[in-house]
Amino acid sequence: LAMQAGPPPRAVLNKLPLWFILLALLCVTMILRVSLFDILGSVVCGLLAVLAAMLIRDGMKELPKFGLPFGLLCGVNLLLYSLPTLERLLHGRSERRIRPVSSVSNNNVHQFTYTLSESTKPFFDRGAGVLYNLQSVAMLLMPLTMLLGAYLGMNAHFTVQRESPSLPHTQRETAGLTSGGLASRSRPSLAMEYGSTPASAPTPPAGDAVAARISEGRSTVEHTQQRAFE
Repeated sequence: LAMQAGPPPRAVLNKLPLWFILLALLCVTMILRVSLFDILGSVVCGLLAVLAAMLIRDGMKELPKFGLPFGLLCGVNLLLYSLPTLERLLHGRSERRIRPVSSVSNNNVHQFTYTLSESTKPFFDRGAGVLYNLQSVAMLLMPLTMLLGAYLGMNAHFTVQRESPSLPHTQRETAGLTSGGLASRSRPSLAMEYGSTPASAPTPPAGDAVAARISEGRSTVEHTQQRAFE
């Protein structure tokens, strides 16, 4: 069912404060994702923030049209970011570091030795520094924000679809009323147009009129022939 632009129902308008909270969370998450060097995630949050701002302006009149696409976009991002975040919450965050140990040159051949160290820390760690904990907050905010966006978008779509009448049904009713009105008024209007009343005697069929004219013509010819013989 294609949704038309217009003011949404009152049940959707009552959730406007949640839309402002969503917009603020998208902006905060976009800034925090930069600390994770997640350029794609920050761009996604920025685009969704712009789309959310467009949906809630002018009395949310664009929400019936774009609520479903917005909810689907947030739902896809929820699946993409919730699984890694859940794994890190359960098993901690792992960090890998590569450090050079030594280098050897022999006959223009350079050999370098590196060590790879991997450490696992809790998702939130006071001793890891402010940046580490901000990154953890950014990882946690992303799926939560997408969950709120998916809920608001899908809820708005289904609420509008449930409380708005079906468009094809409305068109059929309008067409029926129009055709009924024309049918009921066609005979009286035509009668008044030709100066007669609706209750006047019915006009004889066209076939009977033609037969009457043919019989009159034959009688006239016979009468003319009889006068010629006389």
